[in-house]
Amino acid sequence: MNQVELNEVLRKHKLWISNRDGGEKANLSGTDLSRTSLSGANLSGTNLSDTDLSGSDLSDTNLSDTNLSGTNLSDTDLSGSNLSRTDLSGINLSGANLSDTDLFGVRGNNRNIMTIHCDTYDIAYTDKVLQIGCQRHAIKDWWKFDDSVIADMDGKTALKWRKIWKPIIETIIKFSPATPTGYKQA
Repeated sequence: MNQVELNEVLRKHKLWISNRDGGEKANLSGTDLSRTSLSGANLSGTNLSDTDLSGSDLSDTNLSDTNLSGTNLSDTDLSGSNLSRTDLSGINLSGANLSDTDLFGVRGNNRNIMTIHCDTYDIAYTDKVLQIGCQRHAIKDWWKFDDSVIADMDGKTALKWRKIWKPIIETIIKFSPATPTGYKQA
């Protein structure tokens, strides 16, 4: 797919998201988009299954609710992207930059992004970051937060939940850590 064709697909997808005439949900399944810059694009709901996005710039891209099954995201910059409610199971994320990436409701790949559901909150973690519900912080910071910080996040519900689940989550992360992606800043 050349850049002109890609731009047309993205234009129609933008109209589709806005429920406007001429809009069409993007289907980029099976395409070679390696080393492409899609930084800042809204690809929410797009079919990107079996797509080669290796080495691409997807920083600050909205990939929520996107079909990424079989997609190659190795060496991809996903910093600041929204991966919420996206299934990443089986996805190659080796060398990917996941810094500041929204992992809310994501299904991890059981290597670089691990996910679990504990009662009230969905949890996703990488080798550096732990996201509980919509709150994402460095793992080391989560263990240091006192009751007042946790209460500010979600009140008494969060405090009660934390008392039960914090030691369990610490143990899970200790014995089943996420593998670093190995991303190297260019």
